[in-house]
Amino acid sequence: MDLPPSVRQTLGRGGLPRFEIATPLAQAEVYLYGGQVTHFQPAGAQPVLFTSRHSFYESGRPIRGGVPVIFPWFGAKKDDPSAPAHGVARLRLWEAESVRELVDGRVELVLRLQSGEGAEPWILRHHILVGQELTLALEIVNNGSGDFRCEEALHTYF
Repeated sequence: MDLPPSVRQTLGRGGLPRFEIATPLAQAEVYLYGGQVTHFQPAGAQPVLFTSRHSFYESGRPIRGGVPVIFPWFGAKKDDPSAPAHGVARLRLWEAESVRELVDGRVELVLRLQSGEGAEPWILRHHILVGQELTLALEIVNNGSGDFRCEEALHTYF
């Protein structure tokens, strides 16, 4: 994937892949693990997000802080107490579907996560827009033939 000059793909803490964004408008850091924004700082301002220095950056453990993606359930899974709290989205490696710089200088990333085998068939897209403000949106696509019940949240740590 060709990246605009304002975006670099690097290995972050724990060797996890991330995007580093630096524009005249803001700086941001987005990990593909968990599809998670871990840093956002508008130009001329202090960082907006809190990420714990005690956070684990390793497979199977969530990154503590930033903006975790909670999906497809919030809290404990009602029918399976052994399932991970707050769902699987924050414990999986997402793929970058698109990365582009807009004409106004903002950077748009779209990250994609697909359900695993044995689960309801869904696709989750995390739309991340980095400018003087940080704008986030989740898009859920139900690829199944019936209804799909889910819970979702962008759990921001300021």
